[in-house]
Amino acid sequence: MQLIVGLEIHVELKTNSKMFCSCGTRFGAPAGSQCCPICMGLPGTLPLLNEEVVRLGVIAGAALHSEIQPYSSFDRKQYFYPDMPKGYQITQHFHPLCLGGWLTLPESGKRIELEEMHLEEDSGKLVHDTDSSYINLNRCGIPLLEIVTKPVIENGDQAYEFLSLLRDTLVCSGVTTGKMQEGALRVDVNVSLGNVNSNSGMYRTEMKNLSSFRAVRMAIDHEGERQKKLLDDGIKPLSETRRWDEKGGFSEPLREKGNAIDYRYLPEPDLLPLFISEDFIHQCKKSLPILPEETLLRLITIPNMKSNQASILANNRQLLACFDAAYARTRDAKRILNWLLGDYRAIAKKNNLSPENPPFDPNDFAELMNLSIERDLNYQEIRNKMMLMCRL
Repeated sequence: MQLIVGLEIHVELKTNSKMFCSCGTRFGAPAGSQCCPICMGLPGTLPLLNEEVVRLGVIAGAALHSEIQPYSSFDRKQYFYPDMPKGYQITQHFHPLCLGGWLTLPESGKRIELEEMHLEEDSGKLVHDTDSSYINLNRCGIPLLEIVTKPVIENGDQAYEFLSLLRDTLVCSGVTTGKMQEGALRVDVNVSLGNVNSNSGMYRTEMKNLSSFRAVRMAIDHEGERQKKLLDDGIKPLSETRRWDEKGGFSEPLREKGNAIDYRYLPEPDLLPLFISEDFIHQCKKSLPILPEETLLRLITIPNMKSNQASILANNRQLLACFDAAYARTRDAKRILNWLLGDYRAIAKKNNLSPENPPFDPNDFAELMNLSIERDLNYQEIRNKMMLMCRL
């Protein structure tokens, strides 16, 4: 039996206003200060689509090698939650913004394929104090991009590596802040045991809104073991939604899984279909920087380069520029990494400098690394010169 894992990632798009109105999106604003009749679903209100939401969705699609659809549309997903005043969520069910896509994991070379990406609005938040509960509607209408992977992830470590690369890619693209502590990235995990090329499992369990990549990894591995024990005892696991208890390291049932028919999807009558021109898609693709996936695949082939070091460089342009300049001169990756990611970061921490943004020019750092080899400088001499370069 094979562990089969699919992920649903909800990414908060980095916009100044909400998906269908002009309310702000600032995290931590006082409860009720960022909502209006449209957010609250009052009768007679009409949504108006935020163009920046579409632009960021297209950029994300380009960054993840997806097929951006020239035609997409919005639908109503109807279910009751106390923090969803309309009684339905506006999403894209029948015609999503993007189809397919992938990211290649640098260490294993495995391609994690995507099923689709679609735009949708967030709901509010239930807040529980010791003696009362209340609803904060500030998040109602926050724009989300939901990214759905194919069931091709095989274990918790693979999910952790994929999510790290996905977040780095989307942050680098300017699509999201990626701050999980602010709800900008949330992960639902679907797990089953069976054959990925057949319907032998015919069930899946889901754990929603996991709060960290570490929790995702632990939840996947634990749930796989739980299901294996049930199957070994001749018991078929239920298709259900479960809650992951990160402190206790276990999951517990919440409710049976719903089917699509339970949501009564229907086309959103208050929004026109979305038509995206080739020129708009082209402009979005042109705005993309060099992405972490491409950089990681290049760095990981360099001798003495560890995967965690490659990840740090791929996500910090100034550090990467310093490394590339020095490596072009010396071809001594081990020496460069020891100084750039070791000694410099220690100096930065001690002197309130930014570890990710060295205050020296990449060419000056390359010259220092070259001098250290040509003149056989000792440790203290190199450190003194680096301190001078940092103006310390």
